[in-house]
Amino acid sequence: MASLFKSPRLPRSLFGRSLLASVTALLLVMALLGVSTAIVLALDKEPFSWEGPKAQEELVTNAMHFDAGGNLAFIEVSESTQQTFDALSKDMAFQVLDDAGNEIFASPEGPALDVLRGVAAHATAHMTRSAEGAVPLQVLTTPMERNGRRYLLRNARSERLALGIRSSGSAVFYFAAIFTGLLAVLVFSSIALWMARRTAQPLREASEAAAAIRPGNLTQRVHARNLPSEITPLVDAFNSALERLEKGYRVQQEFLAAAAHELKTPLALMRAEIELGNVASLDLLLEDIDSMAIQVQQLLQLAEVSEIQNFQFEALAVREVVEETVAYAARFADGKDVNLRLVIEGSRTLEADGGALSTLVKNLIENAVHYSEPGGVVTITVSEAAVSVRDAGPGVAPNDVPKLFTRFWRSEGAPHPGAGLGLSICQKIAGAHGWRLSYREASPAPGAEFEVGF
Repeated sequence: MASLFKSPRLPRSLFGRSLLASVTALLLVMALLGVSTAIVLALDKEPFSWEGPKAQEELVTNAMHFDAGGNLAFIEVSESTQQTFDALSKDMAFQVLDDAGNEIFASPEGPALDVLRGVAAHATAHMTRSAEGAVPLQVLTTPMERNGRRYLLRNARSERLALGIRSSGSAVFYFAAIFTGLLAVLVFSSIALWMARRTAQPLREASEAAAAIRPGNLTQRVHARNLPSEITPLVDAFNSALERLEKGYRVQQEFLAAAAHELKTPLALMRAEIELGNVASLDLLLEDIDSMAIQVQQLLQLAEVSEIQNFQFEALAVREVVEETVAYAARFADGKDVNLRLVIEGSRTLEADGGALSTLVKNLIENAVHYSEPGGVVTITVSEAAVSVRDAGPGVAPNDVPKLFTRFWRSEGAPHPGAGLGLSICQKIAGAHGWRLSYREASPAPGAEFEVGF
């Protein structure tokens, strides 16, 4: 039973749906107009209208000719009108009476004229219905005056004739309405189809341009000119997505090139040392291997944090994550004879990836420890709005501040081996969470301070 009431399948094309809706609405309006017109005609109880006798009166009046003295000389009607009166002698007639009530002109003899002659004449204009004879008549009496002479024009028409004319007129009306409606639908559909195709042409061109975009030509864009204003925001959003994709693709290529360059040097050194076979260079070989391991580890971390789908967001307490990270990093700091100091000014719960937040704080702590002197103190502060890591080292040269978050960048004379990716990893993690990672000089004491603002 449910299958009997399935909604009809609409065209998949947007313009097909628009055209279908427009034509359906037009047909519905025409149907309502037709039904309302039929109801009005059906509710009309009056079988006859006085427009018929009045039109007949006008016809006879125009055919009347008077002499200079005002006497009615003759009535000249057209041959077709004469034939009509002859053929319809039972249904229509006219009569002209003088001032004394004598008949001076009349239509051809017939039952309608006999009934008209039997109806009492009045000198004033009036309308009446006569039921005498086999066919009921309606009589319209009109007084006339020419040069002081008075005449009485009487026109009669049967209700049967009126009904026939009315039925014929209704049929003609319905036929004309149906023909006009079909013609309107045809014209409307043609114009709508033409307009739909004209509107769809820029969309097809935009689709072809979008389909032609490949990884090798990401600079190409889809132009929004000639497109409907409703489609322009979608095209703009698509172009913005292409720009982000192009940027990501370019960054990926630069990253691969830089990674290859950074790994090529230690690999070449290791190969040379192995080829020399000098045992004295074993420590140097191990140092290169450790440096390369750090670079590979940081490259893997950077690749992981660069993809948002690798993060698992959950509600976590910032204080607990920072405390665990500081406890873990304390062993590394002790090896460098640097003290870690944790200050809790406040805490909050965030929707974040706990491992990523721990990596961010750990990288900042390790970076601060590397640049601290033995016996120095690294201060980690947790507040409601941020987590900051501050050291008492030499700080960052003003010319180097813009380069801090650049991949593979390391300051001259850096006190530790690495690939220069630690701060880039921190920035990626902060960006994925919507946080702000910033640097400022420690004040009033010397040093550097990095802050992660929530």
